[in-house]
Amino acid sequence: MTKRTTHIVFGTGISMLFTDASDPVMLALAVAVAILGGTIPDWDSKASHRGTLHNIFALTLTSSIIMLTSNTVPFQKYALSTTLSYFLAYSSHLLLDLLTGNVKLLYPFNKKGFHLTKIKYDEPMINVVLLAFGILMILVKL
Repeated sequence: MTKRTTHIVFGTGISMLFTDASDPVMLALAVAVAILGGTIPDWDSKASHRGTLHNIFALTLTSSIIMLTSNTVPFQKYALSTTLSYFLAYSSHLLLDLLTGNVKLLYPFNKKGFHLTKIKYDEPMINVVLLAFGILMILVKL
């Protein structure tokens, strides 16, 4: 939908709502995976933007990988929270992109694009509102 900053801040804000901010390790992990989840969908920009990584299958696969890797001994007690933070940030990226154009949610099985509205991805006012909302969600938890 928007510049990377909006995806990062909004995704981090959403994930923070479900994070125990009193635990510094949990907070650091949640922010790290939220940033990852908020940006990974755009890694497909050169190949098939809003296709290869902008779908529920990539969301499920990468969330499973996060769950498996965070379920190792040093981070085991944070596995569920870490995975949820990643999942929410990635999902928020898809949701924001659905506001601005076609997203191939069922790719590679169906290449039909879905959208909720047709807002321009670089609309300054929309980006300011989304950034402000993301910052507000972060501040509520800190």
